Amino acid sequence: MSFIPNSEKPRDSRRKDHCIVMTDDIANNGENLIPGIVINHPNGNDVYKGVPKDYTGEDVTPKNFMAVLKGDEITLAGVGSGKERKSGPSDVFVYFAGHGVPGFIACPEDELSAMDLNRTINYMYQNNMNGKMLIYIEAYESGSMFENILLNN
Repeated sequence: MSFIPNSEKPRDSRRKDHCIVMTDDIANNGENLIPGIVINHPNGNDVYKGVPKDYTGEDVTPKNFMAVLKGDEITLAGVGSGKERKSGPSDVFVYFAGHGVPGFIACPEDELSAMDLNRTINYMYQNNMNGKMLIYIEAYESGSMFENILLNN
């Protein structure tokens, strides 16, 4: 999962308002033939070096993800980088790649329900926390996260 407001900058010039939430389970996985390095095609370059990470591993939970989006610094105190959304309208881009089943997407140790995600989106809307918002979910049954749930506004 990644939460990146106003995301038009390349990763090496990440802005302060970008927040990266990722499992981070590839580079140092025992099955990786070159520990600490991720290459996404033969003879390719390391695409892992320098990747910023705010929340990884056990910190990647539905509770923390929703807290990042809502700017809930109390929930995030002492967790990961502690970075969260600041109030005020800004454009928001969320990219999620992972697993899903009807009404849920999977975090490493828990699931995020469609209802909880939509409650978070509605909270953000009611509190004028975002301008435009784009949520891209790359997972089976991803459409079920919004179908007949998301408000038409």
